[in-house]
Amino acid sequence: MTLSFFITVIPGHDKPQPPGCLLDEILKRVIPAIYNVAIDDAIKSVRNVGDRLEEELDMRKVV
Repeated sequence: MTLSFFITVIPGHDKPQPPGCLLDEILKRVIPAIYNVAIDDAIKSVRNVGDRLEEELDMRKVV
């Protein structure tokens, strides 16, 4: 049985990094972007609900 072992070399580092280190670097950059998109989506959803509620209230007004 042969186990493969990959050593990641990250530019700017002078020595090999342990497995998964490259994934950690990618996640450090991607997670904030995903978080920001999720926040933007939540804001849009709340605004849409507010708009629909306002329309519903406008329809129920007695003229």
